[in-house]
Amino acid sequence: MYEEVPQSTVKFAMSKNPRAVMPSIYALETENKAGPSGGLLGTVQGKSSAEKLQMAKGTSQLDGKVQSKPEKILDKKEGEQARALFEHVKKFRIHTEEKDILYQMYKRQSFLRVFESTVFIVYICLYVPQMKHVSHCIDEFNMTGFTNYYCVYGMWRMNTMISTMYVLLLGIYTCLCFVNFYWIFHSNLKEYSFEKMRKESGIDDIPDVINDFAFLLHLIDQYDRLYSREFAVFLSDVSETKLLQMNLNNYWTIDKLKQSLSIDSQGKTELHLYMMPGIPSQVYELDEIEVLKLESVDMTIPASISKLKDLNELWLYNCNIKLNTQAHAFLKKNLLVLKIRFSSPQELPFWLYHMGKLQWLYLHGKLQGERGSINLHSFRELKQLQFLYLKLSMGTIPSPILELAATVTTLVIHNEGNKLFSLASLKVLKKLHNLGLIQCKLDKIPNFIFSLPDLEGIDLEDNSLKSLEELVSLQHFRKVTSLKFSRNKITSIPHHIGQISNIENLYLNNNLITVLNPAVCNLKKLNYLDISFNSIQQLPHEIGQLQELKYLVASNNNIAELPNELFTCIKLEKLILSQNKLTSLSPLVGDMTQLRYLELTGNQLETLPQELEKCVHLTKARLQIEKDIYATLPVYVRDQLQAGSWYAFT
Repeated sequence: MYEEVPQSTVKFAMSKNPRAVMPSIYALETENKAGPSGGLLGTVQGKSSAEKLQMAKGTSQLDGKVQSKPEKILDKKEGEQARALFEHVKKFRIHTEEKDILYQMYKRQSFLRVFESTVFIVYICLYVPQMKHVSHCIDEFNMTGFTNYYCVYGMWRMNTMISTMYVLLLGIYTCLCFVNFYWIFHSNLKEYSFEKMRKESGIDDIPDVINDFAFLLHLIDQYDRLYSREFAVFLSDVSETKLLQMNLNNYWTIDKLKQSLSIDSQGKTELHLYMMPGIPSQVYELDEIEVLKLESVDMTIPASISKLKDLNELWLYNCNIKLNTQAHAFLKKNLLVLKIRFSSPQELPFWLYHMGKLQWLYLHGKLQGERGSINLHSFRELKQLQFLYLKLSMGTIPSPILELAATVTTLVIHNEGNKLFSLASLKVLKKLHNLGLIQCKLDKIPNFIFSLPDLEGIDLEDNSLKSLEELVSLQHFRKVTSLKFSRNKITSIPHHIGQISNIENLYLNNNLITVLNPAVCNLKKLNYLDISFNSIQQLPHEIGQLQELKYLVASNNNIAELPNELFTCIKLEKLILSQNKLTSLSPLVGDMTQLRYLELTGNQLETLPQELEKCVHLTKARLQIEKDIYATLPVYVRDQLQAGSWYAFT
């Protein structure tokens, strides 16, 4: 009916000394709580190695009294066994609290026993008095010489004694059945409270239990109350966390943690901890850590984190993180970057709203989900926040965002394909330099954008834009340098785009464009142009006017021929023309002396011009072309490209 606890676990828990595991485990719980958090990790992580050894001081529960008793900390094997026991108790509790089958069965059995014993007593009382040990005998055949006489049963005294004993035992059994019947119906056996245990031990999180689990504990109490008291420790999440923390500290030595350190793309020293019950205490000795990444970690961060003087960036991926007072004060003063990915309200910590020094904030999750709704609280205390990234599947703009009007300069909203309403409210963010509205189901450029005078970058990727006619309102915005309209449904480019004179980066890839408007070539400062994954058939001759162009991405189009003017863009460093219909590459490519990367795969080329030797920065590794076409180059050109690859590698 119920899943069986593995034999190894039972053998461990019920050895010759059935409480063998308990002293050390229980010692962890009755230890005086240390640190302002009053929490578990504050006790362990806030101590030196020598002090941790003193945490073996525990208590044993005897006759309801707490007696101090020094105990050793669990070794590795005991720790693993205790951890397994915690896990099995947790599963057993979940399984037995679902129903009350045992309780109902026991109740019916009790009623049946009372009924059965009552019937026997009534039967005996009615029929036993009629039993006699003297019988009236008649001898019809005159075999004994007497025809009428009385017979006495020789074992009647023994029979009487046995019957009397049976009646007494049956009476006692019946009384016990009635007592049990009274107990099971008078007591609330479907609930079991550890209130007294919580007060005596100081373990505040021991839960009360219900249904069959509660009933089993009531039964155990009839034999030995001490078993339930000791068993309660395994119901405490604090106890389990503390045990896991000890095992964590034993496994993650300082040397092993140093090997886990890495350097990110910004040159910062980072540590990534994944699916752990806490943070190893030795982490707080690595004062070089600047970025701490926690994934699937549930814990309370202790005051020891203040030892990480260089820590300024924290990543929390599906974590339930709390802070004690000192840790909160430290992060409030030092934390600059906070990235949070959450799937439930508990994983979005309330303390984030008090990080006064925070400059960058990333929030990724769902405000409306299966686990309930989440409301963003006031950002008023985030007085230094400059960068805000929200991937929250919102319906409307949360009001806390508008409280950042005085500080935020970059706002990116990724709405995961959901329609975003009330965008006009964002016009109060007058200091915005960069705005991103990604996957918001926009069918046109929002008008409020044109009321943001300091805007420099606009990112409207992954929407449903069909036209860019609204760009006419941007021609007087001299600060705009970047436009991103990737992955939309744009079919044409308006002429007035050429009047936004300061554009440096233009992304039009993954659209439905068939003609590249020559007006784009009026953007004299254009540095990066991406028109890949469209249906463009040719590049305009005016493209030679883009003398500042360094990156041109035109792959996956229908371009059959390149205009000679393209090769006058002598600052071009990266040219991607793969998956087109090119049949030849002009020898003028040799004029692009700054070219460092050329991609031509998936075209209809048959040869390559030997003038590629003039592209002194181009190497074999950076020339993407089919092998047979590459082989058409003269040997000396291939040798030069190969030598360039070796030089670049060394």
